[in-house]
Amino acid sequence: MAWVKLDTRIITVAPGKVGPTYSEVSIVAPDSAAIGSKVDVTIKIKNVQAFPIYAYAIGVLDSEERFIDWLGYLIPAGVTHSFSGSFTMWNRDVTIHAYSYIEDEYGVAHSDNEAAKDVKLGVVPGWVKLDTQIITITPEEAAVAWVKLDTRTITLIPVEAEPIPPEYKLVYSHGYPLGKTYVGKASEGTSKFTINLPEQFIFPRGWIMEKIASEFEKGVEEQGQRMLDLKIYEDATPIFQTHYIIKSTCTDSSPFPWAIVIIGILAILLVVAITNLVTVTEDIDWSKVVPAVFPIAAIVGIAAVAGLGIALTRKKKVTK
Repeated sequence: MAWVKLDTRIITVAPGKVGPTYSEVSIVAPDSAAIGSKVDVTIKIKNVQAFPIYAYAIGVLDSEERFIDWLGYLIPAGVTHSFSGSFTMWNRDVTIHAYSYIEDEYGVAHSDNEAAKDVKLGVVPGWVKLDTQIITITPEEAAVAWVKLDTRTITLIPVEAEPIPPEYKLVYSHGYPLGKTYVGKASEGTSKFTINLPEQFIFPRGWIMEKIASEFEKGVEEQGQRMLDLKIYEDATPIFQTHYIIKSTCTDSSPFPWAIVIIGILAILLVVAITNLVTVTEDIDWSKVVPAVFPIAAIVGIAAVAGLGIALTRKKKVTK
């Protein structure tokens, strides 16, 4: 019996991709945004198959910051589902990358499709000149003249943060995504305070550290700036009290109100009274060097606790 040629077909497979594409991915986001502004992003995943698929959406900013993380949904055939997220605009142009993962019958998520969109750094709207009017007041019309009461000269002496004492141990370190790429002037605040025992052990230590870091980021953003780095040091050698040092760095190069920010954060987080609170602010130069390799004297820490929370994360096995 001889071989019989029935048909000939050529199948083209995209590099790095095997099998059919189950979804189409698109991104809805503004073309530009001002630094520090909130950027809303929608990742749309369309099921292009004739049967339902369970799809996951992942959104990544410049391959560095993941702001949509494994959001899943069962999408019917031919239907488009939207996954929403947001990020704070950096001080440069960024690219949004969106990825779809499809779960098979064994619960394994496979990479399926992707899309990208650029967001340009925009200009913050400034003052708009509406009208101009010149008013001339003659000396006779002036009701009250200025009177010189006193003259004083005030000399401001720069105060630098002291090196971290050897009894303080680094208990928390958090580098924010912008700290990896930001270059320029920055403001560094060093806060030192004491908490009495045993109240600070009411809440889980790890949760407190993450909560304080989150509140620092919110407090700094309310002042129109961005966090770069946060370090926490603790001195637990005293029997009846614990000492903390917080060194926090943000993008502002002008005198930043670190004292106001730290007081607001501690007031929110702490259920016990703090004592001996001292905050020192100084301007520094920030570069692309990862903060973790800075000299130890330029690093600080925090630890003060309040609140209660547990985050459960569902991990997925991913195959490319």
